[in-house]
Parts: sequence; C-alpha cells; structure tokens
Amino acid sequence: MPDVPTMSEAGVPGFDISTWYAFFAPANMDKATLEKLNAALVKAIKSDSMKVRFDQMGAVEKAGTPEQLDEFVKSELAKYKKIVDASGAKVD
Repeated sequence: MPDVPTMSEAGVPGFDISTWYAFFAPANMDKATLEKLNAALVKAIKSDSMKVRFDQMGAVEKAGTPEQLDEFVKSELAKYKKIVDASGAKVD
C-alpha cells in the first residue's frame, strides 16, 4: 500500500506492534520430548511449502529454540506492560 503512510510518517515514531504466533508446550514437558517437538516444528516451518505460504500471507517465519521464544515472550510482556501502565487501564 504505497500511498498509506507508515506510523512514523503519520506522527507516531517508534511504533513497533506486530502479530505473532507461537507453539507452547506444558511447563513440565521433559527436555528430550521438547527438543524433538521443536526440531519437527522448525523443520516444518522452514520447509519450501511453508515458505511459499508465509509469502502469500505476507508473514515472516522466525523459527528458533524454546529459549529464544521464552526471551521473546518476556520482551513482549515488558513492552505491553509499559503501554498498559501508560494508558492507566485497570482490570475490573
């Protein structure tokens, strides 16, 4: 959409919000099973057919380790905590 300004061009510098999806497993899953499951998911996500599908959806794959996902989720929680705190929103 070449005629639609970016958020920075529209006066909102530093805007960084995106949609993401992840696979989660039970916290008590044994490491060997988790590693096997993760390897299978990474292989599927990086397959040629999935690359085509991601391109069709305008998505970017970012397969990695459970530890990388953990760090990413922590960073997302921190980012959204700042937004919620600044908004003053409260849960009833």
